[in-house]
Amino acid sequence: MKFQNVLTTVALGCALGAGGADSFELTATNQDALRRAGQGSVLPMPELVSNWRREPAIPIARSVLPGPRLLFSDMPEYLGEQSGVCMAEDVTPGGYRLYVYHVPGATNSPRTVSAMIENLSPRPLRVRFTRCAFPPPGTQYAVMGVEGLIEFFTGQSLPPPLSLPPLGKEVLDRRLDETAAADPQLVHALYEFEIDEPARVSVFQRETNQAGAGVFSSLEKLPRQLPGRKLSGAGRGLFPDADLAVTNAPGSVIDTSNGIQRLVLADGRSDPWVLGTDGLAGNLAVTNKGSYGVVYHVKLAYTSSDGRALAILVAGPGRRRSGEARPMAALEVSDGVWKGGWQKITGGAGARERGAVAVVQELAPPARGTTNFVELVYSPPGGSSLPTPIFFAPFWQ
Repeated sequence: MKFQNVLTTVALGCALGAGGADSFELTATNQDALRRAGQGSVLPMPELVSNWRREPAIPIARSVLPGPRLLFSDMPEYLGEQSGVCMAEDVTPGGYRLYVYHVPGATNSPRTVSAMIENLSPRPLRVRFTRCAFPPPGTQYAVMGVEGLIEFFTGQSLPPPLSLPPLGKEVLDRRLDETAAADPQLVHALYEFEIDEPARVSVFQRETNQAGAGVFSSLEKLPRQLPGRKLSGAGRGLFPDADLAVTNAPGSVIDTSNGIQRLVLADGRSDPWVLGTDGLAGNLAVTNKGSYGVVYHVKLAYTSSDGRALAILVAGPGRRRSGEARPMAALEVSDGVWKGGWQKITGGAGARERGAVAVVQELAPPARGTTNFVELVYSPPGGSSLPTPIFFAPFWQ
């Protein structure tokens, strides 16, 4: 996308650099800040962030990777004091990623949000966990979203494996089933597991003095919108496309001579939200509005025709003026100037003003005429007021 000539460098707050009159560039001040920054530094760049929709988008191709299917429970997000089943899906043997995201109960009236697995087979069912994250309930939703993803991808604490008799049922994680919370506290849990027989996986809310397995059969099925309450949550159901590959579109490469470019994932526009079905609503076709629980595996080619380095910056403008302003992300980045690995980006208490960016990685310019690759693993964090733009910004080292 090209800028109109009527946009001046003053209005944008950016200098026009080596890329020519149509490219969007960092100011000299911002480039100097990058040269002095360390990995994870948070820098004020309001002129960059405020114009993120105008900056050229990196042409990408998206494809589905083999992996676990997603079970998502976030509708209704605010459950109030209503006991009931808020997600239930019949699933076949294989791998699954369960994402639980609910605000239970009411002030001074806590409730328990739990998950149940039922064996639908005449043979024993075995459940083996491969990943898990269950941070304590809290009210800092965006921080919990990021920290939960970091725990999910890097943690070692797993629930014990389960073995269910034919047609038996069991709570998926006793820690979750023994936890109580009340509005405005968020219950945020992520599990990845494998099963070897057909099963039903459910998420439900109950009163704290009830036994999970005992009360489950008597609970009503909750609608997507509770009576008398606003519709809340990003969605619920079974979403088969839970791991996605993102690469450069055929014939394209990121070139520093073209100025700043942006990668925007899970915005529902350039990157459509994933689709699924809601078993509680008669397998209604549904959308996961935010692609929460989806894991993006990004591999992008870059070159430097003009000899500049490339900075990878994460911003957090969100769509809502009242939403989270800090850069919020949990992502893994490959090696560059700094060693690669998982980065926990929560902006810090001093970065609440809109326009801050976090420095994820810096990439030295490839040898002239050659191309290198950078790889990212990213999943949209809950509570972060998506989308989260990722900038690829050229600068002179």
